[in-house]
Amino acid sequence: MGFTARDLVTGFSGEITGHARYITGCDQFLLQPETNKDGEWVKAIWFDDERLEVDGTKGSAFLAKVEERQTRGLKTDKAPGGPRSDAAPTK
Repeated sequence: MGFTARDLVTGFSGEITGHARYITGCDQFLLQPETNKDGEWVKAIWFDDERLEVDGTKGSAFLAKVEERQTRGLKTDKAPGGPRSDAAPTK
């Protein structure tokens, strides 16, 4: 997603690598921190959008900023990739 965010409650920070939107209206983001001093991966953690800050933007404004960036990145004239379900099998 290209953003580094920080949890306002714990101070935990990392790059946003996932976004989940639940039927209840809750949005959560997965933060993946950098590796530790030994080069080992640190566990990624999910946080509610209202707890996160990126570039001084918080809460629902943060969510709008992320969604705008996602939408901008998805604009294309190309058709979605992958095989068509009605296509004849290839050898």
